[in-house]
Amino acid sequence: MDELGDYHLALACQLAYGDDRRVFCDAIPGVHEAYPIEFKNDLAWLLVRADQCLLIFRGSNNNAADWVGKRGNTNVAHVRHELGFVHEGYWRSIIEGQALLTHEWETYGDSRTLLVAGHSRGGGLAQVFAWQFRSMVERVATFGSPRAFSRSWARAFNKYFNARSTRYVHRSDPVTLLPFRLGYLLGGYRH
Repeated sequence: MDELGDYHLALACQLAYGDDRRVFCDAIPGVHEAYPIEFKNDLAWLLVRADQCLLIFRGSNNNAADWVGKRGNTNVAHVRHELGFVHEGYWRSIIEGQALLTHEWETYGDSRTLLVAGHSRGGGLAQVFAWQFRSMVERVATFGSPRAFSRSWARAFNKYFNARSTRYVHRSDPVTLLPFRLGYLLGGYRH
């Protein structure tokens, strides 16, 4: 099976905002099954190919909870860890949804390799999922995502994934600068 390029991962991220599983099979080469996974107020799609699975995290759903409050993109609250800190909302969503996410992958993914991608808020979720389950993840791609990690954690993420992770940003997209924080200038959120 041909390896998917980032174009197809970006297309899958765009399609993740819809609710028709058949579009993934028509648009992404080799995808023969698509399963929506709803956890907390987030959504991911598990796309199954013959030799790999794609876990695609949908971005913000244009509701206030995705932007403000404890789990929102603009939230500056964080969870401390030995590596630094991580965005609290993304971390809690992945931790609280991990049983469902990993169950779906183990049920439908078998021993297939796993590619993880996400757009906007979904990119932040994808980064946190990829780190939390790094031994399962072959590659990570994010598109227009907010920052999820502190500088030290982002360094560890980049060192581990090396060339297997790509973060696409547009310089005039303010979402890629979230969460805004004075501490950013002093070593705050990066990635």
